[in-house]
Amino acid sequence: MKETMVKYKICKMMELTAASKLIYCYLLDITNENQECSISIGKIGKQLGLSKRAVSCNLHRLEEYGYLHIIPQKNVDGGRSVNNYVLR
Repeated sequence: MKETMVKYKICKMMELTAASKLIYCYLLDITNENQECSISIGKIGKQLGLSKRAVSCNLHRLEEYGYLHIIPQKNVDGGRSVNNYVLR
C-alpha cells in the first residue's frame, strides 16, 4: 500500500492534465521490472474510458515532458504493432 501511495504522490506533483496523470498511473501499474510495457492505444482507452485520440495526445504529452519514451513497433510483415512504452 505504501508503494501505491508514493506513486500517487508522484503523479500529484506532475504538471500535466488529469488524463495524462491517469494514463501514467495506469502504465505504472502494468509495467514490468524494467518499467516497460507493450499495450495498444485502444486498450488503454477502453480500460480508462478515454478516446483513442485523447490517449494518443496524452501519451505524446508525457513523452514531450520526459515521463516516458514511446518505441514504435512493426510486425514481421512491416505493418504497425502495439508500441512499447518505457517509463522514466
